[in-house]
Amino acid sequence: PVVIGGDTDSIFIIYPNVTKVPQAFALSQTAEKWINAGYFQDPQKTTFEKVYHPALYIAPKRYAGKKYLKKEAPEQVPKK
Repeated sequence: PVVIGGDTDSIFIIYPNVTKVPQAFALSQTAEKWINAGYFQDPQKTTFEKVYHPALYIAPKRYAGKKYLKKEAPEQVPKK
């Protein structure tokens, strides 16, 4: 995995050669446990929330992609 960015409340990680959303979920859940065990002390912790696939990361707070909160389907974006 490659950490490509982060700020005070987020971490963005790329998994080279991972093309399926369920794989990214599994790796991210493992990363959450590893990060919490090695870098945080109670009550601090990081929590895995979502996968963006495909995604474009430009800079902190400047990214776009199809957001998956669950392995099965992307979040629907309301049309206005």
